[in-house]
Amino acid sequence: MTQLVRIFCSDLIKLKRTFIILMHFCIALIGMGLCLGYYKYSSADDISKIAAYLQVIAIAFPLLSSIMCSLCIEQEYYSGSYKHMLTSSNPKYLTLISKYIILICLGFGATLVSVLGFKFGVSSISNEVYFTLDFYMISIMILVGSNLFVYILHLFLSLRFGKGASIGVGIVETLLSAVLLTGLGARIWPYIPCVWGVRFISIWSSFSSSKTIEYIKVESIKGYQSIGLVCGFVTILAFIILCIWFSKWEGKKSEE
Repeated sequence: MTQLVRIFCSDLIKLKRTFIILMHFCIALIGMGLCLGYYKYSSADDISKIAAYLQVIAIAFPLLSSIMCSLCIEQEYYSGSYKHMLTSSNPKYLTLISKYIILICLGFGATLVSVLGFKFGVSSISNEVYFTLDFYMISIMILVGSNLFVYILHLFLSLRFGKGASIGVGIVETLLSAVLLTGLGARIWPYIPCVWGVRFISIWSSFSSSKTIEYIKVESIKGYQSIGLVCGFVTILAFIILCIWFSKWEGKKSEE
């Protein structure tokens, strides 16, 4: 544990010399500002605006995750061909865990700023409160938690195949998230990790809305909870597999 903390602090110091941290929060603020500007003149009701905004974040998450993962791994390559990642810890996978934790923390922070900023922005525009703070905090947890698998996937893609492959897959995932939010994804979304975020946040928004809560059956909620548990198990399994793979990885140059 002490070794992991040391590596984590070292990675944070290295990130201060890059734009990765700043990019997280700039993207969050710009996206929030654009949506608030649009919604100020939109005729849609405020509950629909809030639900749609959360869906937009969920749809964009895979692409943004792919960009951040690839930049983080690219930094390691250019700073010494992954030498730090491969030699600074024993077991070797601790450096990977450190990267993963940092990316999740940055993603959580950016999502927190984006969602809570939007909450206060909508409240100032309409002067009404439609959802409690608890709703927004749970929404943030759903958005980040549903994309833990996506971060794992893009760390692997960035290490094994390079930045181009990771971002390319991220673009496809974002498009899939948008398409499968419709009826096309009604049956298959639990099998496609990049769609988990937008589906779970849509379910949560519907459940929390006073307009639609009466139409949601308790059995359906239990079914979604079961799907969530399976998704969590798959994510943990994927992380274990990634750590095992990284322990055997020799730092071969990524193919762009």
